[in-house]
Amino acid sequence: MDGRARSASSIQPSARGTHRRAAKSPAELTNDLTKLLAKAASVATPPPPPPAPVVAPGRHHADQPPPVEEPPPARFRLTRPQLIAAAAVAAAALVVVPLLLIWTPGDDAEGTTTSPPSRGYSCREGNLFRKISAACRAAAAVRPAADDEAAGGLGDGMDVGIPDVGSRHQEVIPDTRLCSAGRERYRGLDLARADWPLTELTSGATATFVYRLDDRHSGTLRFYLTRAGYDPTRPLIWADLESEPIAQAKGEPGAGDAYRVEVKLPQRTGRHLLYSIWESSDSDAALYACSDVDFVAPEAGSPAADPAPAASTAPTASNGQPDDVEPSATRAAPEWESGVAYDVGDQVVFDGVAYRCLQPHESIPGWDPASAPGFWERAKDD
Repeated sequence: MDGRARSASSIQPSARGTHRRAAKSPAELTNDLTKLLAKAASVATPPPPPPAPVVAPGRHHADQPPPVEEPPPARFRLTRPQLIAAAAVAAAALVVVPLLLIWTPGDDAEGTTTSPPSRGYSCREGNLFRKISAACRAAAAVRPAADDEAAGGLGDGMDVGIPDVGSRHQEVIPDTRLCSAGRERYRGLDLARADWPLTELTSGATATFVYRLDDRHSGTLRFYLTRAGYDPTRPLIWADLESEPIAQAKGEPGAGDAYRVEVKLPQRTGRHLLYSIWESSDSDAALYACSDVDFVAPEAGSPAADPAPAASTAPTASNGQPDDVEPSATRAAPEWESGVAYDVGDQVVFDGVAYRCLQPHESIPGWDPASAPGFWERAKDD
């Protein structure tokens, strides 16, 4: 047999293209990256050129050696600690990038009640109540028990919702878990306490509820109030809420991606809870919020105390003031701005209405006087 010939059994078919190589694990990718960095760093620096020979006196210029070339700049070399640090960064990047893709907020609107402010909104990062309120601190200290939830306490308080609930709120959310919508990440909001930040409401008066979204989405918003006899020290259950909403709105939000709903308040006394449900018109997603309020008796002579006040003959503007009369507080006070340090007693104007500061704070977007009653009250014209 010709020596160059080979048996059929010795000829193996090429594996190229017959199957795909398994994807490398993060550890293998990190090891490859480390080897490449080490190899690049270990390249030897080119040796310096030999010194030019000394030219003897009297020798002809033509015999002089060529001019000495400038040595190339030294190559950058990583030290061993730098190589280890670079490998660690690369390994972290392989893990962090997928997490960012998983936890990036989706297209569903996120929102909450900002007036009266919800528990999550009052206790969110950057709010004064998060530090001074014992209830906020206790809620933030609660950590979820489920492995698939981030241990973020209350998060930012703006996304307490369920993506595919539709109108099955009572079916999906169990009793005692209404404020968190049954989500482990926000179960601190369900704490039954009598020291949550409160918003004062006048019994029988007219109030404006504000619900803010993070984007313009169409939906149905409903506000439910707890029944007479509600006890804030007991966990909230569905039976604690009135069967019919106290106020509602449909469609897209208004200016600032916020719903502003005027409502005639019922006769109540003491602490109560306002429960809001926003249902998306584009999907089955829904958002939930609990706002703690305190009903007080109306002042004597106020519209709430007098069921049939005398009607004014002067045309009124949207801020409740006659069109031809401008309050002195509105004329004198500056416009509210974010990023300003306000002190107690400072007066500002927002949306044509004068407000007085109740407690020192630095203003931030979204916490305007109309949305933060814990910091502002309507200024009275002296």
